Amino acid sequence: LLYVFSAELGQLFYKVPERQALAQSVLHMTAIALFFSYINQFFINICKAYHRFDIPAIIQNVGNLGGIILSTALLIMGYSIVEIMIGYIVIYAAGFIFGYLSCLKILTPEVKLGF
Repeated sequence: LLYVFSAELGQLFYKVPERQALAQSVLHMTAIALFFSYINQFFINICKAYHRFDIPAIIQNVGNLGGIILSTALLIMGYSIVEIMIGYIVIYAAGFIFGYLSCLKILTPEVKLGF
C-alpha cells in the first residue's frame, strides 16, 4: 500500500511538485526495503523454529547497526536521502539473502525451501 499510494502521500505532505516527486521516490524505496524485511521474517522464524536463535540475532543486529552506520556515513559524506534509501535497500536485501542461505543450511535435506 505504501508503494501504491506514495504519490498521494507525497502530495499530502508537500505542495511543491519537486518535493512531491522526491517524497514519492523515497516512499517507493521505503516500501521495497520493508518488503525485503517482511519476507526475511519468514526465514528468521524458520531459524527460531530450529532453535537457532543466534542467526536471527545476527541478521537483525547487523541489519539495524548496518543501516544506522551506513546512513550516518552517507549523510556525513553529503549524500541525499535517495542515496541513503538505496543504502537501506542494499542492507535489507543482504539480510534477506543471508537469511535465505542460513535457512538452506539449517533445514534438513527433505525440506525444500524455494521462492
